[in-house]
Amino acid sequence: MEECIPQDRAPRDFCVKFPEEIRHDNLAGQLWFGAECLAAGSIIMNRELESMAMRPLAKELTRSLEDVRGTLRDQALRDLNTYTEKMREALRRFDVLFAEFELSYVSAMVPVKSPREYYVQQEVIVLFCETVERALDFGYLTQDMIDDYEPALMFTIPRLAIVCGLVVYADGPLNLDRKVEDMSELFRPFHTLLRKISPASEKEEEEKRRKKRKRRRKKKRRRKEEEEEEEEKGGGGGRKEMKASKKNNEMGMVAHAFNPSTREAEAGGFLSLRPARSTK
Repeated sequence: MEECIPQDRAPRDFCVKFPEEIRHDNLAGQLWFGAECLAAGSIIMNRELESMAMRPLAKELTRSLEDVRGTLRDQALRDLNTYTEKMREALRRFDVLFAEFELSYVSAMVPVKSPREYYVQQEVIVLFCETVERALDFGYLTQDMIDDYEPALMFTIPRLAIVCGLVVYADGPLNLDRKVEDMSELFRPFHTLLRKISPASEKEEEEKRRKKRKRRRKKKRRRKEEEEEEEEKGGGGGRKEMKASKKNNEMGMVAHAFNPSTREAEAGGFLSLRPARSTK
């Protein structure tokens, strides 16, 4: 296929989503062995539903390979140096089916990132790169430390990336306004902790405390108004009597002070020389 249809190969960009331990040179042989087993009726252990779903594709793939073999055999008997259109078409079809089976089989055997998860992973990579550049600009790191693979960088760069993601690039992969499911699986278990150390959380806590104080003052003022209303309804008459009694006492004290027939008034010089009138 590399010689016959080099420009018509099926796209295999999905391979970047495979785990590193899966992408090796023997993968094609394992895939073909799996296709033959599925086409023959075998079932992958603990993958019964996936096996049944992939069996039609596996049968079609094996038939396509038989067509390619037959076409190559016929062409080999005629001319080894010529690639006919029939041969190219058979190879194209086989390549497309094999790529489709590769994605289905690997996805059934190991966890494969979705396009969204892959995009989030790329965001984390960009965040770490931006963090290293900022650290170099501010002098937190040196190029020699990076070139020499300083062990301390294994702890320093992730910590700086977290701070940078929360403060500088708040709309990036550490955006806490997103749902937990939309975050990278690297930071997903620490969502609550990240919210606690986020600068936005301090503002939220201060706003909560301010609202709490406001509600407390409002509640206290309402309670005071209710107490005043109860006093006015239940003890209004008693207060009026107390006020009237107090007023009469004050008036009596004034009258007594200025009564000309008392000895206190005589001693104070408030009386005239004329004798006081009898009260009898």
